[in-house]
Amino acid sequence: MSRVLLDAELFSSIDLSKRTVIIDADTLLFQAAVCQQKTTYLVTHIPTGNGGWFVENKKQFKEWLETEEAEGFSEEDYSLSPVVTLHGEISYACHAFKQRIEEIIRNTNTDDFRICIQGSDNFRKQREAKYVRYKQNRTGDKPLLLKELADWVKVKYKERCVVSQGQESDDVVTIFSNWFLKQAKSREQYKAVIAFVDKDIAANHIGWSYNYNKPEDGIWWNSKKAMQYNHCMMVLTGDAADNVTGLGKLSPEIIEKYNLRSTKGVGKVSAEAILSGAETEKERWERIIEAYKASWPEDGMERLKEMNWFMWLRRTEGEYFCLDKYLKKIGVDINETGI
Repeated sequence: MSRVLLDAELFSSIDLSKRTVIIDADTLLFQAAVCQQKTTYLVTHIPTGNGGWFVENKKQFKEWLETEEAEGFSEEDYSLSPVVTLHGEISYACHAFKQRIEEIIRNTNTDDFRICIQGSDNFRKQREAKYVRYKQNRTGDKPLLLKELADWVKVKYKERCVVSQGQESDDVVTIFSNWFLKQAKSREQYKAVIAFVDKDIAANHIGWSYNYNKPEDGIWWNSKKAMQYNHCMMVLTGDAADNVTGLGKLSPEIIEKYNLRSTKGVGKVSAEAILSGAETEKERWERIIEAYKASWPEDGMERLKEMNWFMWLRRTEGEYFCLDKYLKKIGVDINETGI
């Protein structure tokens, strides 16, 4: 049977004489499943209801609108309805997933592995949020074979498959990483590689890291400083994958102080400019607080706390993060920080 939670028994199954790759496998599941299906679009003329013809993608439809056949019609005259059909079998999806796992093990030169996948529920969805619409941007249908593939993975990999319950699989991965970190006295003794694609893991863990969608980058050490910087960047730019907006906008004062361009939202370049020259965690958070207070004078700190709460991943089972305590720990006085 697959594991459904992290506990002492699970950690005791880890052999610290071996190197273990901890795989955040939700993306692998999605990729293997979606490759077995095809999406086309049914085109319908709205005023008459006529249609019944298909295009491969929206780009093809727009190209058709430029032809003589479509003269006199506009994009607003038509609706495009996605139609998903299977063109592969579950066995193909299983094989594709198995190949990716074997590739990750091979590329990380590890002796053992754990596969972390999403189970039921997530404590973040239970919070009544004021500013964050957590994951509500994920409106599309899941791949047709996703559930069947996940069920196969649980049986195939048994106790090496960890199914998160009440939290994200990302939380499980960072809990694993933190446990390995506590067992090590140096980076050489850190006996795990964390394999992932989501940027929030790099913003929440210290240890050997591997992006399985960018194998050419190899394995790198994600240091404490890198983790802290990555997290501060996310607090400013947000996490589009989870529908967490971050700072969201730039005030005129922040634009002038950091010589930024006025843009919609806050991107990587603006966030890097705000944090540039801030060498310590205290200095970085003082700038983040400054930006939130200036851009949202009425509720900047309340907004910041909520954004950060959704982007923080657990280090231990059942942990809930408190920004006030963290800021106090690093010596930040929120009342004295601001423009």
